[in-house]
Amino acid sequence: MGLARRSRAPILTYGVDRPADVTAEGVAFTPAGMRCRVRRDDGAVDVTLPTWGVHNVRNALAAAAVARVMDVGLDDVRRGLERYQPPKMRLQPVQAGDVLIINDAYNASPASMSAAVDVLRQLARGRRRVLVLGEMKELGAGAETAHHFVGAEAATAADILVTVGGRDAAELGNGAAGAMPPERIYHVPSPMRAIELLETLLQSGDIVLVKGSRALEMERVVAAIVAGRPRQGHVEA
Repeated sequence: MGLARRSRAPILTYGVDRPADVTAEGVAFTPAGMRCRVRRDDGAVDVTLPTWGVHNVRNALAAAAVARVMDVGLDDVRRGLERYQPPKMRLQPVQAGDVLIINDAYNASPASMSAAVDVLRQLARGRRRVLVLGEMKELGAGAETAHHFVGAEAATAADILVTVGGRDAAELGNGAAGAMPPERIYHVPSPMRAIELLETLLQSGDIVLVKGSRALEMERVVAAIVAGRPRQGHVEA
């Protein structure tokens, strides 16, 4: 907003948490995605966005704001948002027998880790929550602090935490240690070791979030869980 005050161009704002020109009301998690009412100066429309996370609602509002500038009506906005198809490995639901996996293995940063942890918290609905987090690469001098912070946040949403990678990944566990029992925190050096560990940890009905930097290829963990679970007894999101 400080930059906006310096701009000579017209300003159109969007947001969820504070007043704006384009806002979302009644934001809610559903099995099908995020439900909300998008409101602009020309009216309001109910939308179900086929992906999870409040951060994706903010992205949808950005699109609705651009559409307002281009004189695109709200009915077309709704149709466009509801046809959105998330890229693979971005909060992608994967059913593995009676275990639901949230595959978010495309990449990782502190902000996207926090958003994914919040999705797990909202979707659990009484299920045991297993969080499998790979380290975040390319964070430079702030890597240790960032991993510790994300670990502390993860502890608020996980019943089991598995960290994958080197020293920075271990710091995720250190961050979580103050808020969850140490016997529920596991550290392994690689995705393959995580696969071996999860074979002994996973239980019927678990919800599992898998996320990490691209270099770790955490999608291998997802594929192994799917391959190892029976196809019957699906439990829907």
